[in-house]
Amino acid sequence: MPQVKKEDIRAAILEATFSLVADKGYVGASMTQIAQRAGISNANIYIYFGSKIDIFFSVYERWLKEKIGRLEERVRLAAAPKDKFRTLLEGLFQEIPKLDNGFANNLIQAISTIGPNDPYHPQLLEWLKSRIEEMLKSAIPDLQKAAAKRRRLAHFIIMAFDGCVVNFRVNPSSLPETKLILELTDLFLQ
Repeated sequence: MPQVKKEDIRAAILEATFSLVADKGYVGASMTQIAQRAGISNANIYIYFGSKIDIFFSVYERWLKEKIGRLEERVRLAAAPKDKFRTLLEGLFQEIPKLDNGFANNLIQAISTIGPNDPYHPQLLEWLKSRIEEMLKSAIPDLQKAAAKRRRLAHFIIMAFDGCVVNFRVNPSSLPETKLILELTDLFLQ
């Protein structure tokens, strides 16, 4: 008889994964711990998810989309292009890396466990690039019609974001200072 997936069990797995990973990091959270915290058997997890990384990507995608949605709203509400760009950089380089015990660093941990033959789906990365590109379009008027430049700058900003995430985990005082954010804003919006 086929197993019937229940949304409450799936939600319990996602919630357990978020709390464990926020506490112990991606590497420190095991499938057994996730199952125990979710109140299900270890084997039952595999009815809902193929692997730990599948669970984590589901959790991280929801987390990141919520944070980026809030950032987009703040960028949209900023009055001048300089304010929009500064808000974007502050959000990605100073604020998001700190949230939920440095939760964003877990993506770096998770990706570092993927081997060359393991499946990796870049949809979330592509989504993030597109969201950053849209924010750049409103923040830097010169980039509104320069799609290739906007794409390259979005890619560069994501690489810098990843660096901020990793450095925050190692040294919480390493995030860019506001002075640097202001200098970058002036550089791009002269």
